Formats: sequence, structure tokens, C-alpha cells
Amino acid sequence: MKKLSVAACQREGFSRLFALGFLAIPIVSFSGYGMDQQESNVTKSQPEKPKVDPLAEVVQKLRVDRETKMKFKAKGREIEEKIYIPLRVSKKPILPKKPEEDEKEYEEKTSKKSKPLDKSIESFLFESGFAYLLLAPSGAGKTAYGRLMESKYLASWKDKRDWIPIFLSLSDDEILKGSKKIKLIHDEEEFEEDDVKESESAHPMYIKLALQKKGLDEPDIELLKTKASVLFFLDGHDEIDDRYRGSGLRKRLGLETWNKAKIIVTSRAEVLDSAAANTLFMGGRGYFINYLIPLTPSEQEECLKKLIKSSFNENEIDFKDCQNILENKHGYLLHMMYQPQVLRMIFDLIHDDDIGEWKEAGVLEKLISKWFEDGYRRRGRLDLKPHEFKNKYNNYMQRLSFKMFSEGKTRFITRDESDNPIERYQEFSLDSKEEKELGFRKYSSIIQRVDNRGRTEYGFYHNIIRDYFVVQKIKSSVLKGIFKDIYENTLIKDEGILRLFAQYAQDSKELTKVLWKVAQDTGVNGTGRRNAVAILAKAGVSFRKRNLQELNLENLALDSAKDLEQADFDGANLQNVSSFPQSFENHFINEAKNYKKIADYQRSQNMYKEAIDSYEKSISSYQKIPHMYIAKEEIVKSKNIIEEIEERWQEEREGDLRQADRYKLTADQNRKDWKYTTAVSNYREALNLYYKWLPRSSQKIEDSQTWLRYSNKHKNGVWDQG
Repeated sequence: MKKLSVAACQREGFSRLFALGFLAIPIVSFSGYGMDQQESNVTKSQPEKPKVDPLAEVVQKLRVDRETKMKFKAKGREIEEKIYIPLRVSKKPILPKKPEEDEKEYEEKTSKKSKPLDKSIESFLFESGFAYLLLAPSGAGKTAYGRLMESKYLASWKDKRDWIPIFLSLSDDEILKGSKKIKLIHDEEEFEEDDVKESESAHPMYIKLALQKKGLDEPDIELLKTKASVLFFLDGHDEIDDRYRGSGLRKRLGLETWNKAKIIVTSRAEVLDSAAANTLFMGGRGYFINYLIPLTPSEQEECLKKLIKSSFNENEIDFKDCQNILENKHGYLLHMMYQPQVLRMIFDLIHDDDIGEWKEAGVLEKLISKWFEDGYRRRGRLDLKPHEFKNKYNNYMQRLSFKMFSEGKTRFITRDESDNPIERYQEFSLDSKEEKELGFRKYSSIIQRVDNRGRTEYGFYHNIIRDYFVVQKIKSSVLKGIFKDIYENTLIKDEGILRLFAQYAQDSKELTKVLWKVAQDTGVNGTGRRNAVAILAKAGVSFRKRNLQELNLENLALDSAKDLEQADFDGANLQNVSSFPQSFENHFINEAKNYKKIADYQRSQNMYKEAIDSYEKSISSYQKIPHMYIAKEEIVKSKNIIEEIEERWQEEREGDLRQADRYKLTADQNRKDWKYTTAVSNYREALNLYYKWLPRSSQKIEDSQTWLRYSNKHKNGVWDQG
């Protein structure tokens, strides 16, 4: 045991002695036996000073930093841990389950092609690779996993053989600039140029300053560099400015001087694909690329149950309530829960806003508002107020969705197979001026990358999101009196757009009034009128006394409309219109019967042409209700009668024309014989028959008229033997 001398006691000071429990020991003299006796007593009673592992002290500082940050968002972090579902990764991207796919088959397929992310990270730590690239869309759980992994590894750390995790966010790209001031992540404190040594680039300085913000000093950082196994979790590489990505990340971060360091880098796949990764990790000891896979249906259910059981479930909503809302009222939400972030947003809608009785348009509006808020929060440090950013956000999404809709697409590309930019989509590319400035796609998962057989495509998170923005654009234009969009695009081909538009029409008298104006305006094009009628019918409004004459409504669904029988459909094409009400069917049956009654009378009077026209009108009325047996039967009967009439008509026509030819031939001979009175009579008989069957411009009529006038002129002026 080490003895303390008088000098040592003096160096330790009064506070040191107090800490060791020697405050009650009197120090009378500094010489002689008395002092020796006191020194002997101190030596005997002082415990052996325990050895402290310096690395353990560093880890403890990191634990304190993690716990401190957890306190700022205690509720959110606690829920994050409670609802956490172990994520899985695969070597290639896996698409979310399609509605038509079998759930069991999808689960088996994804299980075979993927493995747990935790096991994948553990394998990486035992292998020689330097970097692990974790790719996934925004909101897939990359950041949440990084935070939880840091907490888990710090809690289980025992000695220098264990990896020390350090979570660092790259969302503030100013950190990676070699500028005069370096601002640290989520902190207002700034470091002046003097703090950065000339020999250091901004990137090594970033690591150093970020660690200092975690409470580590220079000796701590040096200890990590030389003695520890450090795992850096660099989150959000896709959120830094393009100019600061560069190549050779390991060298630029200064990690070549670290004894044992590895990194996990997260990004969206469209920003950091395999080609970009080769550049990024140039000079490293190898890297691995893995893709987070979407949550499977069983994982979604498990996460939902954990959310419901969380201690913050104040409304005591149960799983059956959620199932009822998702399956019976808002089924489209079931196909949007494959990402943790969106699943949480949907649960918040169910739990906080009680959306059970909401219309689909209202739910989507609220959900997209949450998406916007998340994007604005991620973007940060923007010289735009929330409502200004939201207006630009909506305008951007509306332009993009309408362009896709007008081209009949659910996905789009910004570059062709030869990597040449596609001009019409350049304003929506990641390198466009608007995207770089505001980051609509960078900071929101509402648009996602899709790998289609090696070709990079983009699409909305769900097609219903695209439909929502299309409706917003057309609705906004119509209410401003701009009808180009509704005139030039067939909305009825997309059920989602028609349904959402109808819901807005139900809640807006102004919108309904404008749509009726379009529907009844016979001067506008047919597409616009058809769109307006389809929306109004879907909305279930009354058609009483509405003018829909000469309108092509073929194949429209009017089953939700009211008072159809009181609308004016004169001359309208109602072929294959679905689900008429009974009163409307009776209207067309009576109309068809009346036309047939007229046709039968005309037929009896040998008015063949008029009879055929009436029978055809009867058939047209019956064809408007083709699903009715009586209509099918009467249509067949009328067509058979028309065939009979046409045969008789043809026979009579041929006979009359032969007789007319004989009259004309006789008249010609009478004229040659100067028998003009007889010639006039025969020409008139011929013309009566010609007029019945031939057009006025026919040669036979013109010849007969000419010689009739000639004969009339001469019948009294020349001797007539007749």
C-alpha cells in the first residue's frame, strides 16, 4: 500500500482529505514523533485506490450524452422503443406487398430473400469490410434503428473488445463544409475559423467537433482513435449537399488514422446507388450494401398492437377498432403501412382524430398534412414560413401528379436508359433548382424510388396519393373558372380520382354549381360534360330538371344519382349506362313502346321509311336498359320487323321504278309523235314514282322534268293528233 508523506498530504489538499474521511484527524505538528504517528495512522487506514479503465469513462460519457438526448423527447423515444419491430435487409430491393398478392406467399418470399438487420450488422463487425451501406426510403426506420442500436451497444459494453457505437446525423450539410464557421448538428453554437487547424480538412474536424459535443475531450478522442473499436453510424448521407459528398469517405473523415473504426452509412437508394458507393468508399477496405425491406403484413400487425398497448394510448382504442377502420372503412390505408413512419402516422389518425366516420378525401388531406410537417421538420433552417413552404409543396406535387395522370402513368423517370435527361420531367429531378432549394423529394417519403428490372423509376408512395393531388389541381382550376383540365382529360377512367372529386362535390355547393354549369353547357366539348356528369352522379346529387340533351353518356355509372327520370336526356347516348333506378327504366320502356306503336301504324299505311325510323327509335330506347329481358326481346322483334319492311320496301321500290321507266319511255315516244298532251300525262306519272324513290338530283328526274316542260310548251301550239 502506498504511503502518504507530509508533502503528499499538502498536495492532496483539504478537500482531498475530506473525501478520504480524514477530516476528524488533527494535525498538530509537522515534525517529531507526533507527526510520524499521524502519518502512520493515515497510511494504515487509507484504502487502496481502485484502477479505472479510461475507456469505460469514455463510454460512460457517451451513455450520459445518449440519456440526455433521450430526455428531450422522452415520450417519442419511449414509444419508439416500445413499438420497435426488428428490421430485415436484403441484397436487392424488395417491393411492398401488392393488394392482389397472397399474404402467406409474400411473407415466405421475403423471409427467404432477407435476414435480420441486427445479424447482418453483427456479421459486418466480424468481417474485414470498412463500411456498411444501409439503403431505404425516407421513413423506413433507418434513423430510429441507429439511435436504438447506439443505446443497445453502449448499455452492453464491457471492455475494449466490444464495439463502441457513435450515432452522428449528417442532416446539417454545413458540418461538412470547409467554411469559416462550422455549425454542429441541431445546435446553435458555432466554431470560429481559429478552431480549425490548417492541416485539418473540414471532415476530420467534423468528427472531432461532433465527438466534443457528445462530451468528449481531446484525450478521450485520442483514446478512441488508438485503443478502441469504434462503430460510427452516419445517418442521412442523402440529406447533405451534393457538393460535399465527394469520394474516398474514409480518408476525408480522417478515419485512416483510427486504429479500428468502421462506419454504417444510411441513405436513400436513388442518391447513393452502387455506382456512387464505389466512388464514396474509394480507398476503403471494402463495403457492403443492403436494403431495408418493407414491413410485411404480420410485422405491420405486430407494430400496430404494440402501439395500441403503449402507455400513451389514452383513448383505450383496441386492435379490433383499428381493424374495423382499416378493413371496412379505409381499406386503402392497409396498403400504405409498410413503412414504420407512415404506419405511425396512420395510427395517430385513428387514435387522435377518430377517422372512422371521415370521408376518404378528409383522411388523405390530414395524412398528407402530417407528411408535409415531417418534411418541413427534416428540411429545417429554411427562410420560408410553414404555410409558404406548404403552398410550394402542394404546387410541386400537383404539377407532378397531373403530368403523370395526363400521360396515363403511375411512375415517371427523369433520365432514359442512356442516362440522358428527359426534358419534360427535368423540373422534378433531384438536381433541379427547386428540388435543391426546397428538398420536396429529399426530405419526404411521399415519392419513392422503384427498381424496375434495373431501371430506376419513381412513383408516389401509393397511387391514391397521386389521385389526391390530381383532384386538388383540377378542383382549384375549376373553382377559378379555368376549365382546360376538366375538358381535356378523361377523369372517369380513374375510379380513385372520380371518388375523391365526388366527395368534395358533396361538401361544396360552390363546386357542385360549377360542375352543373359545365354539364349543361351544350357548347363545350363532350369530355368535359361527361366528366362533370360522372362526378355529380357519384356525389349522389339530384338530376331533377337538368338539361343533358345530346350528351354521350355511354358506359357511365349513374347508380348513385337521384331523380334521373326527371332529367332531360333527349338525344343523349345512354348505351350501357349502369344501374338505372326503376323509375328511370320505366321511363325508357314507355318511350320505346310509344315509338313502336307509331311504327306499327306507319307500317300498316305502307309508310315504310317513317316506320323504319320509328322502329329504330324504339330500339334505341330499349338499348338504354339492355339488362332487362323485355328490352332484349323487343329489340329482336323490332329488328326482324325492320328487315321485313326493308324487303317489302325494296320490292315495291323496284316495281315502282320499273313502272316509272315504262311511263317515261311511252312519254318519250308520244313526244316524238307530237302527241304532247299524252306525253305530259306520262311524264307526270313517271315523275311521281321517281320522286318517291330517287333523289331530286338523279338523271332520270332531271330528264323527265326537262321534257315535261318542253311538252307543256308545245301541246297547244302544235297540231296534236291525240
